[in-house]
Amino acid sequence: MPAEVIDRQLFRIRKDLDRRGVTYDPLKDDLVDHICCMVEERLGEGYDFESSYGEVMSGIEAQTLTELQHDTLLLLDKKFQRMKRITYLLGITGAMLAIIGALFKMMHWPYASILLTLGFLIVVLGFLPFYFIGSYREQSEKPNIIFPIVGYLSLLIVFTGAVFKIMHWPGANIMLRISVIVLLVGFLPLYIVQIFKRSVKSKVNPAYFIMLLIGIAVVLVLSRVNLSKDAIDIYTGVAVEYSEYAENVNDKIAEMTATTGDSSVTPEVVKIMEMSDELEQLTDRMLAGLLASVDQEGKAISNVSGRDYKKGSRNAYVDNGLADEFLQKARVYRDQISGYVEDPVEKGEVALDLQFAEETYIKGWMPEDDVNEPLIKCYSRIAGFRYGIVHAEYLAVRQLLNE
Repeated sequence: MPAEVIDRQLFRIRKDLDRRGVTYDPLKDDLVDHICCMVEERLGEGYDFESSYGEVMSGIEAQTLTELQHDTLLLLDKKFQRMKRITYLLGITGAMLAIIGALFKMMHWPYASILLTLGFLIVVLGFLPFYFIGSYREQSEKPNIIFPIVGYLSLLIVFTGAVFKIMHWPGANIMLRISVIVLLVGFLPLYIVQIFKRSVKSKVNPAYFIMLLIGIAVVLVLSRVNLSKDAIDIYTGVAVEYSEYAENVNDKIAEMTATTGDSSVTPEVVKIMEMSDELEQLTDRMLAGLLASVDQEGKAISNVSGRDYKKGSRNAYVDNGLADEFLQKARVYRDQISGYVEDPVEKGEVALDLQFAEETYIKGWMPEDDVNEPLIKCYSRIAGFRYGIVHAEYLAVRQLLNE
């Protein structure tokens, strides 16, 4: 009888499973029942035990059994399963906070930086360590411990560099460069080796989905970070200096006209001053429009957030025709002043002050190009125009008053 033949071989089957690395008794009992059923089926077809048993066992690889035992023990490990749930909860929470923060950053809403930083901190300090520990424990054949360590450090530097980039903290570019080097030189070769060592399997891993979400957040944010903190500070400093210089020159003009008296203020002087005032008003409107594009009109430029925002100039002075109006009047102003300033050196200064009004592409200002420029660059440029207008006015008025 097949059942009696199999019963006499139970000890042998259990020993074979022992040699193949199956040491967990409940799993061993289930495997013995499974093997016995398969052998019994072949015995019922007329095969002898030895050929039937050999056929069944040859179809079961030792590695498959050890992996099955490993996975079974992990499934029964309540602490490990709890850690996995916490891992994915942290991953999804961090990823969603990062994505929401990225959207807030794009819309220039408050708390964007807090949400982004919190999201990345949860990912870097919570999800990634748990994920690499869990992934290492899930593999029955333990890979080199260097692989998860290098992988974690690479992602740690990448995400930390991303946070520094978003927050405009110093050292962001250095960290991002280091992370690229570590990924290409350290992590990627190890990862390729691991791929070749593993058997081909189609297994859905929720961690890949979480990594994708995090990657989307990083791409969204970095695509909106148009200038480094240092560059923003430099452009802001230049804009503030231009504004201060323009005010100082205006004070000099007022003092100069007051000193010479009303009799010296000729119609030509009045005309130059009126044209200059009109151009200053146009620059002020353009500057106010730039601040309005980030809903911070009336603030000092050094206190404005979102200074790296692009396309602020479109509504500020491009689409509404304000820039074209400014350029047309600036060209008339340039031609007018050039006729009053005779000194070659000062004539050269006027040409530099009003170079933006040149019609040529290389020298002149093309407002359409500002559409893709960060707000602070446009603001600094317009502030420079304002100073050039005032300085040219000063040179022309001084010339006329001296006459």
